[in-house]
Amino acid sequence: MKSRTWTLVAAVGLSLMLGGCKSDCRVVCERSQECFTSGLDVDSCTDNCQDKSDDNKDHADKAQECADCVSARVCSEVIKSCIDDCFGV
Repeated sequence: MKSRTWTLVAAVGLSLMLGGCKSDCRVVCERSQECFTSGLDVDSCTDNCQDKSDDNKDHADKAQECADCVSARVCSEVIKSCIDDCFGV
């Protein structure tokens, strides 16, 4: 019974780790919608950003820097603090 329980716990934990994390592009696009453009299509924005990131490591790095910056700040701070990290993403 114990091995069955541990297997179930491990499977649930793994699925949460793999499926519960947002991509950097998703974070950037959600914050853009929340802070700047309420009509932004987050799914389309995320797809476009992810396509660019898949093709260009510099873009992927920039998206990660931007996501790190915007995720820790409220909208008023994003404008002041994250413009350099997010420009071009």
